[in-house]
This record gives sequence, C-alpha cells and structure tokens, in this order.
Amino acid sequence: MSMAALREAVKVGEITDQHLKDIRDTFNLLDTDHDGKLTKSELAKLLRYTGSLKSEAEMEEILAPIDTDHNGSIDYDEFKKYIIEKGILKSLADEVCYEMQDAFNVFDRDKNGYIDKEELKRVLTQVGDKMPEALADEFIKEADLNGDGKIDYAGFKHKYR
Repeated sequence: MSMAALREAVKVGEITDQHLKDIRDTFNLLDTDHDGKLTKSELAKLLRYTGSLKSEAEMEEILAPIDTDHNGSIDYDEFKKYIIEKGILKSLADEVCYEMQDAFNVFDRDKNGYIDKEELKRVLTQVGDKMPEALADEFIKEADLNGDGKIDYAGFKHKYR
C-alpha cells in the first residue's frame, strides 16, 4: 500500500489488515515478557531508550490515556485504540511521504517537477552503488509511467513505495 493510500485510509477510518498486523507486531515487540499486556516497566524501557521519559510522573502521564480500564497495564485493544485514535499511523505515513518528496527533490535539480531520464541514469550508473546501464534503463522505464522520457513524482513514488 502506498503512503498516500495509508494516509487516506487512516483519515477516513479504514484500517486494513496490514495496519492491524503492523500494530500487532509493534505491540508484540514491546511486550517483552509475552504476557499479552504492556506494563509500566516495558513502556518505560522503550521511552527511556528513545529519550522520551525523564521521570516517573511523566510515565504516569503517558500511561493514563492509554490504560482506559485503569488496571495499570495496557492490553492490545487499548494499545490499538490509542494508536488509531491519536493518528499515529497517519503521522508515520506523513513522515515517509515527506522523506520521499525530499528524495525526489534531490534529483529534480531544476525544480520543474520532473527528473530527466538521462540525469537519473547518470546518478544510477555513476554514483554510490553503481547500477549496470541495462538495469538502469529498465529501472527508469518502470518509473516513467507515461513514457514521456521524464519521471514525475507519481512515477518516482510508484517505483520506490
């Protein structure tokens, strides 16, 4: 699923099976003792690691809106509800879209909204991990959706999503 589709799905409340899988995978990763709930200490480890947690009072502030049944831990349903309601999926999708636009802008030197095939081919075959010319031609052909010899942002997203 493209990032634009993910943003739109979250915006209109259509959460897909892939979204639910991603949420479940994240929950399982945080649930280090695999007991089906996230404890304060499990969340604290993550938040301390990321530098987001400074004190026990902050932990209480973070936990309170997620722990809707007030039992001191977060089960999967509470976690999923919080992720969806707070737009965390949307935030992640937006961040990826911004990064893709930035990457496109690096290639679009004249800022006309297109990447010239020859410029992209030069970069693919001469910079970084050099791609063989034949493979670069195929790569560009796939990204040039309308066959006009230029790659627009839609073609760039199509190739890199």
